[in-house]
Amino acid sequence: MKLRDVLLLCHAKAEKRGAGALWKKLVENTLESPDTWEVALSAGKDKRETWERLLREGQGWRNGGVA
Repeated sequence: MKLRDVLLLCHAKAEKRGAGALWKKLVENTLESPDTWEVALSAGKDKRETWERLLREGQGWRNGGVA
């Protein structure tokens, strides 16, 4: 089961601004994956290259790019 399925099953209503737009992207399968360590490894990318790229691009600890 995916988060999209849960959202559709429970008929959730957004209470905060911006949540509706986010949920719409989720339902329409247009929500982009973040550029994180976990996403890269799940996609089968090289650990070392991914780690070095994220550090080089400034995606380090400050914004959750590397966990």
